[in-house]
Amino acid sequence: MSQPMMTPPTPPPTPPRRIWPWLLGAGCGVALLLCCGFVGFFGYMGAKVAQGMSQDPTKVREVAKSIVEIDLPPEFAPQMSMDLPVPTMHMTFAVFGNGPNMVMLGKMRGAAFAKGDAEMMARQMEQSIQARSSGRETLEAENSEEREFTIRDKPVKFTITEGTGANSSKKLVEAMGAFPADGGFIIIVIQVDAEQYSKERVVEVIESIR
Repeated sequence: MSQPMMTPPTPPPTPPRRIWPWLLGAGCGVALLLCCGFVGFFGYMGAKVAQGMSQDPTKVREVAKSIVEIDLPPEFAPQMSMDLPVPTMHMTFAVFGNGPNMVMLGKMRGAAFAKGDAEMMARQMEQSIQARSSGRETLEAENSEEREFTIRDKPVKFTITEGTGANSSKKLVEAMGAFPADGGFIIIVIQVDAEQYSKERVVEVIESIR
């Protein structure tokens, strides 16, 4: 007598993949790469980046003023700016420097930034820029504090860190903060030689933001 054929059990249906968080993360990653100029795989985007970059001091100051008004030490010279309008987002940066000292102002606007947490996205942006910037050092923190400032009548948190440069072994002071603005957020990053600029001087610069 033949045995009846056994039908293998039907496996449970595979739940649908949640691709939206991955796409969002990929979009943020692309945005970070765009901010740092890594756009060789898109000629169009590469041209946009090239067109939007400038080392002309007048242009850098103009771009900086469009981001935020801030009183920098007069010896901080305009270094470069970038104005990158692309579909769904608009990213603007201005960098000022004096030797090893640097101030970066950035504004990110558009759908990719409007609904995110400004401070978290700013930290991701700052870390990406730090990893790709030859003009900045990784800071080995020795002391870090979070201070609250009033900017445009709203409380804004800045993290101020004192430590040692991983390459130069110099004492450094670094400050980073971000706040929502114009459908996105503004990020401020300051890194200075502690022998030239004290933490108190950095605080004065932050307090001048308006």
